Amino acid sequence: FGEIPEGKLIEFLRASSVISNDVRKILEEKLGIRNSSAHPSAIAIKRSKVIEFVDDMVENVILKYKI
Repeated sequence: FGEIPEGKLIEFLRASSVISNDVRKILEEKLGIRNSSAHPSAIAIKRSKVIEFVDDMVENVILKYKI
């Protein structure tokens, strides 16, 4: 999986019904935020946004799809 772009992996998981469309939307949104904040830019990420990001991922992805 390491060589598959994250966006394509998310779409593959949705197409194969591993994740729901709602989870796909969450993952794509968070991927966009991650990409924007990971590269040098003028974007400021507030603590409240980080908390919301982590809460959303834990509640809607990690706890629902136990490995």
